[in-house]
Amino acid sequence: MLLNSAVYVIFFLGGWLVPFLKIKYFYLIVSKEFIYIFFFNCKLIFIAILFILVRAILPRYRFDQLMDIC
Repeated sequence: MLLNSAVYVIFFLGGWLVPFLKIKYFYLIVSKEFIYIFFFNCKLIFIAILFILVRAILPRYRFDQLMDIC
């Protein structure tokens, strides 16, 4: 699930790029690599939690129930 979340983050959410923020102002506080890793992990955790919530909220059908749908 984490690998799948990482692929989604890289492909669809901009990977390690920081949204709505200019990195050059934070060079004095911490290194830019730390900021990139932090935002990548934040996006990764968000997508993983989204996977968990979708799996918990949607109903789980058995095979016989799926056959009755058609």
